[in-house]
Order: sequence, then structure tokens, then C-alpha cells
Amino acid sequence: MAAAGLLWGATVSAQDAGKYDQRWYVSPSIGGVFADKENLDNGVAGSVSVGRALGRYTGFELEGGYSSLTVSDLPAENDYERLTLGANLLQYFANDKAGIRPFVIGSINAHQIDFLGEELSGAGVGLGLGSMFQMSPWWDLRLQ
Repeated sequence: MAAAGLLWGATVSAQDAGKYDQRWYVSPSIGGVFADKENLDNGVAGSVSVGRALGRYTGFELEGGYSSLTVSDLPAENDYERLTLGANLLQYFANDKAGIRPFVIGSINAHQIDFLGEELSGAGVGLGLGSMFQMSPWWDLRLQ
């Protein structure tokens, strides 16, 4: 029975080829960084993703981000800063016409951290969950 479901999915996919939403999109985000519950160290975080669908249930993005954290016990020149550049692959659980589209996101990135006068760089991977909520034909709200 499972094989029949997979075969049907492949047939639908072949018939609908080229009919999914192929527009490019820009997804800005803003957030906060919090650490050290005693001193309430905090900062800002933000990112911008540019992406598009690869099919009715998959998408690809390039993303850049920045975050900073003011550390209360240290002089300002020792604050924490992080830059990231990466790529994301999204797997949606509903097709591109659905009003609510939950997804799982996998990412790879390169990052540079400046903290305590040292610069460190490296690579990372991530896995997360989120959902897109269609607000209008031109706007979606993304929670991740």
C-alpha cells in the first residue's frame, strides 16, 4: 500500500511540474539575544534570507545574519558579535497553495565571532521547525 502512495505522489508531481510558485522572495527577520540571567545581558539579532521554491514541497535560501550581545561585566570593545552566511533547505508539509505551511529547515553556514578581542571563524549546521502563514497573495508571516 505504501508503494501505491509513493507512485501516486510521483505521478502528481510529474503532472504539476512547472505549476508551483516560482517567485523569488526576501525574508527579513529580527530578534533578540539574551544571556546571563543575573545581569540580563542582551542584544539584537537579525537576518535576511533570499530564496525560492524548488518544487511544491521544497525550497532553497541563501541567508546572512548578524547578532551582538552587550556583556555587562566587560568594556564595550569586548562585546560579542557574530556574522553568519549560509544556505537553507526547506521541506514543507503542505503544498504551495496552502494558507498554513509547516516546514522543517536544514542549514549549513560559515560564521565569524568577535569576542574578547579575538576573532574566531568556523562552520555549522542547523535543523529547525517553522511555519508560513499566508497573510495576502504577496505577504507571508514566517515563524521559525
